[in-house]
Amino acid sequence: MKLATHMTFAAAALLAAAATGSAQTMTAEIPFAFYAGNTLMAPGSYQVHVARTSGSTLYLNMLNQDNHRRIIVLPTTVEQPRGEVRENAVLTFRRTGDRYELAQIWDGSVQLLSFRLRRAPADATLALVVMKPDRGE
Repeated sequence: MKLATHMTFAAAALLAAAATGSAQTMTAEIPFAFYAGNTLMAPGSYQVHVARTSGSTLYLNMLNQDNHRRIIVLPTTVEQPRGEVRENAVLTFRRTGDRYELAQIWDGSVQLLSFRLRRAPADATLALVVMKPDRGE
């Protein structure tokens, strides 16, 4: 029984490594605390990675390089906007007062991932954080 459990964990680890190996990791300097889903994340330097599971589901993996806290978030929608190309990848946050919520990630070329947000009040604004390729790759 223990061998089967260890083999299951080893297989899951290999699948996770294979799923995350193909996408590029970016770095973002986020100067404010923010919510990703229902989780409050601290300001800091983040490694940001969009990857696919073995079942082809996209997800966002963010690691705070200062406190080593990680969050994995599933997008509510994935779009491939036509005709739009930006020079840089961008994280978009919705700001309401002092509260920031992760709203979208644009990879700079073909994918726009959107995340679930609370109902937007009339005074909500957007904050953008430009991402750079991670030099540690």
